[in-house]
Amino acid sequence: MKTPYQEWAGARAEGRYFVAVAWMEGSRAAGSNFRTDGRTLWSYGHVVGITDSDDRKVAYNCLYSVTTAKQVGPAKAMAHEVIRVCPSCRRTP
Repeated sequence: MKTPYQEWAGARAEGRYFVAVAWMEGSRAAGSNFRTDGRTLWSYGHVVGITDSDDRKVAYNCLYSVTTAKQVGPAKAMAHEVIRVCPSCRRTP
């Protein structure tokens, strides 16, 4: 049996994957401070992923915060390309 924390943590992870999958499919979705219009992916208002002119998904390896890094993880795993410099936070990992 899962503890309440395990249930909550699992739901949070599923939300991150749901938004990342929607971005990959070009659909709208929103979770807790993580959203997409199908072309752009935002975490806490910062752009962390885009769709380029060839409809390829490009994720930024953003280190704006620990939560943003967790949200961007699924998007980085699914993106066609990952760029090391995040335009929102201007940091390089």
